[in-house]
Amino acid sequence: MTDSGKFKAFTQGQWQNFWPAAPQVSNEFKDLFQGMFREHHSQRAALKQIGELREDGTWEFKHPWLLGPLPSDNEIAEEILRLNKIQAGTILYWTQ
Repeated sequence: MTDSGKFKAFTQGQWQNFWPAAPQVSNEFKDLFQGMFREHHSQRAALKQIGELREDGTWEFKHPWLLGPLPSDNEIAEEILRLNKIQAGTILYWTQ
């Protein structure tokens, strides 16, 4: 599927055609994403389904994807370094 085909699938809510481009994405994320990006605003996920502001000013997440496990600081740093290497390699390739 071309990039324009993926965008069309996204904008038209044809999720079965959109998600094959991102096979590593969890079902919980797909549910949150699709809920937030439904075409008709009346069908989109309400803020109360995603989270809620507590009286003390902190945020309480409610959606399963937001409650899932978080990567460690080291895992985040490693991923940033990995992505920077990919980006640097791409830049070097295009400037040669």
